[in-house]
Amino acid sequence: MSSAITEWRATDAQRRFSISSNETLNVASRWREFLCEVYYPMDAYRIDKSHFHGKLDEIQLDFLQITTFEADRQQVERTRFHTKFDQSEQFIFLIPRRGVMRWEQFGRDSTMSKFTSTMVLCTEPYRASCEDDFANVTVKIPADLIRSRVKNSESLCGAAHRQSAHVNATIWNMVAGFFDGSLPPPPAGDPFGRRLAEMILDLVVFALDREQGKDEPADGSHREMMRNRIVEYLRSHLCDPTLSPLAVASANGISVSYMNKLLHASGQSVSQRLLDERLALCRDRLLQANLRHLSIGRIAFDAGFNNHAYFTSRFRAKYGVTPRELRRAISDDFSAGLP
Repeated sequence: MSSAITEWRATDAQRRFSISSNETLNVASRWREFLCEVYYPMDAYRIDKSHFHGKLDEIQLDFLQITTFEADRQQVERTRFHTKFDQSEQFIFLIPRRGVMRWEQFGRDSTMSKFTSTMVLCTEPYRASCEDDFANVTVKIPADLIRSRVKNSESLCGAAHRQSAHVNATIWNMVAGFFDGSLPPPPAGDPFGRRLAEMILDLVVFALDREQGKDEPADGSHREMMRNRIVEYLRSHLCDPTLSPLAVASANGISVSYMNKLLHASGQSVSQRLLDERLALCRDRLLQANLRHLSIGRIAFDAGFNNHAYFTSRFRAKYGVTPRELRRAISDDFSAGLP
């Protein structure tokens, strides 16, 4: 008889567990061990020991744990006994990919099918069940990251979310490659992993907001965070002459119209903000004595301008002088200060 447990580890960021009834007589107890290992303490029962297979695939994506679950008929339950000894403050956002699942939490009872979703709070009891050949993807998220951005988040737990199927499918498409073997997950500490985790969190928040009848987050801190992220991205990519509003929006996982709406409070569109940031960078460099050996054209090009006439025109409109006039005035002042 083969080993009762199969564990495969591709990198430090990924683990896989699988089991079937032809591998071990203890399939039910072993499967329960897998569930507790990957998620947290819970019970699993209603498992047909003569006909069962299960697979859990887990990746750690910075502050998110993302798993795929494939298994036959069972019921799982997290009780007061489990939560008493495990107070990890996490939300689980769950999206069925195949089959039907039933959830109960906070007195709510829901049935979900493909690309609907639900959410559960790990510190509170819940019950779930599925039939044969069921599959889902789950995202485990620190509770404070949800509570700070979604009002009354507990009211969404245990309920079937039916307004965001496209958002849920997008979340799955973003991570599918890590689970089908076509892509390795980013290693721990990789900035891409952090950025992807933030994008997935944004999509989860968007899906939850839609369930509450909102087309955009109502939480001001979230909008401020997104604005800061956009401005930071602009500043770090200023010198890329191909940078465009569409590129900025795509890199931040939002649409151009929503991005402009976020920046509306500052009175500037993304294009205007990009132009002003580039002009300010050029002005700062023109004022630096140690950069006087660089031509004006080189300074403009290095800041992302590929049209010298356009740069000169925009610079004069903003600062009242041309780049050449500014440099000449600085040079004259410098010369006048020599002994």
